[in-house]
Amino acid sequence: MGKTKKYVKFFEFLTVFSTAVGITIGIGIYLKNDTSEGHVLYFTQNPYLAIALWILVGILGIAMIMVFIEIASINTKSGNGTLASWANVLIGRKVGSLFSIFYIFFYFPILLGIFPIFSINAMFDALEVTSITKGTQNAIAISVGSILLILFYLLNIFLRNVGKWVQTIGTFVKFIPLVVSLILGFIIPMSGNVFDTFKELKFGNFFMGLLPVLFSFDGFIYAAGLQKEVSNKNVIPKALFVAMVFITVFYLIQVISLFLGTNDGSVFSLFNNIISGPIARILTWFIVITALMSINGLTFVSPALGQTVQDERLVYIGKRELSYQQIGLIQMTITVSFNLIIMETSLAVKDDPLYLLDISSNSVSFVAFICYISLIVAVWVNRYTKRVEVTKVKGMYYYAGFAIFLLVVSICYIIYSFVAFKSNHNTLYSLIIIVGGSLILWGINELLLSKTAPPVPYQIKTPMINKINQ
Repeated sequence: MGKTKKYVKFFEFLTVFSTAVGITIGIGIYLKNDTSEGHVLYFTQNPYLAIALWILVGILGIAMIMVFIEIASINTKSGNGTLASWANVLIGRKVGSLFSIFYIFFYFPILLGIFPIFSINAMFDALEVTSITKGTQNAIAISVGSILLILFYLLNIFLRNVGKWVQTIGTFVKFIPLVVSLILGFIIPMSGNVFDTFKELKFGNFFMGLLPVLFSFDGFIYAAGLQKEVSNKNVIPKALFVAMVFITVFYLIQVISLFLGTNDGSVFSLFNNIISGPIARILTWFIVITALMSINGLTFVSPALGQTVQDERLVYIGKRELSYQQIGLIQMTITVSFNLIIMETSLAVKDDPLYLLDISSNSVSFVAFICYISLIVAVWVNRYTKRVEVTKVKGMYYYAGFAIFLLVVSICYIIYSFVAFKSNHNTLYSLIIIVGGSLILWGINELLLSKTAPPVPYQIKTPMINKINQ
């Protein structure tokens, strides 16, 4: 009997560990590590500063995940572990509504706009398409990307179990190019690589580099909700701590390998410089699959958030209660419409449908981490007020204090950098639009909610957000 309990405990440790790793490690390292505008090397212009950022955010993530274990222990009204649900209980309904508006109208649409275009562009690279014009390629990327987005939404709205299996299989597939790129730069370093090219130390935009790194780590906090899925609660802190250390070390080795094997920090450059030929194209196809799995994971999660906000009356949905399928279709319509508008605008501005989405993704990560810090402060205050019952995490004060200090300093310096450096103004404009848009929609939502009676309580019938392996 003792051996059985030991095996169960070990299995649950591995489950929590692997889920946390699977949620966090993904497409971000492919998207955000290079010299393109708004990416890590663009801001730091130095590999050592870039490496320091990945380490810094990794340490921050370790502290934050320990705090979110306590936050995720809250019994929310819908039974779901989402930022909006936690904010609703810890801070208040209005803040929960604001979080919901931001995620429904900006966070999910922007991320779900990036991944389809990125995957189509990667397909063009894998196929080595050179015979069509840039305009034709953009038109194909927008149209096919939109179709892919709609298909994944429909899959996860009407065939959720199939979506779960697709995600499980895809999680293993996405690590193939990651493992290859993890070692390739060390085995065959490139002459004139990033370490040789970028030698000057300039700290001016250092903290701006946090934005793309935060994007790559974003989502890890949902792993904290896994404590509802295991019988041995004491394995959660250990498993998540080890997972975050592993993720940080993995990203660190990955980044160094990319810097050694390229002159721009891009994984595509790494494969083309060192491998090239059919093998490089095959690895690029694996990256395409990774991007598609990100679409699948987010289209699985976003309708569940919509169901949650209905259950907790966070967003006005009319007098009639909507089914899960109806909520999913509404979320799909919002996302597709939003992206068609922003991609057409991006084409007019930069002749690149991905440009504004890429810039805006840094802004949504910035706002998401402001949401995180508000919850960290709230759970810290709750230790004194004892207003909400939680499962206390040993050392929470220290973890929360460190996270709050680092986040506040970083946020203040990022705000300064927005204004001080002209190169950051595009990101600032997108941030103003996202925050302003969220506040306007929130105000309208508050007005509509004030004129309606609370809906009949509804028992959620969909999987919890914290069960998803993105």
